[in-house]
Amino acid sequence: MESEAQKALVVIVWSPKPGSPDRKVLLLRLNPDRGGYWQTITGKIEPNETQGEGALREANEETGLAFARSPQFLGLEQKFPSRWGGEAREKAFFLPIFGGSAPPTPRLDGKEHDSFEWLSPQEAAAKVKWPFNRQAIERATSGQPPLLLSKRGIFFQDGEEICHERTVELFHRSLNR
Repeated sequence: MESEAQKALVVIVWSPKPGSPDRKVLLLRLNPDRGGYWQTITGKIEPNETQGEGALREANEETGLAFARSPQFLGLEQKFPSRWGGEAREKAFFLPIFGGSAPPTPRLDGKEHDSFEWLSPQEAAAKVKWPFNRQAIERATSGQPPLLLSKRGIFFQDGEEICHERTVELFHRSLNR
């Protein structure tokens, strides 16, 4: 029996500051021999990684960018036939970048991608080939609530994990009530 391949899809969104309506989504174009279509970051999770760790590694490898935050699971998941045999399970993540007057320039690996574009959320959703990419872009750019509780019980505010122990404890206590 084939094991299930684990994959991550990462929607990278740049904005000058949290909550800004001026947002851009990073798309990469696969080389022609790999399909030549536009997509978000995607990649296979290594056996020793969590989905989030793999999502961050893939984002670093495919863009050369440094990220100050951990990817946030978007609550989207799909299964599809894997090109390696068996099934693949792909989870979608959101990775925000804040700051600057323009989005950063990624450093692409020419073996995989030949071009990039920073597009408005609407332009990016219209340009990708796969419906799951489109759905992830729409979810990542729909304007997250100011406070979000992930499935793993982690609180986020404006795209950043709340790490202050006492604050997290108080949030959990209020949910118990």
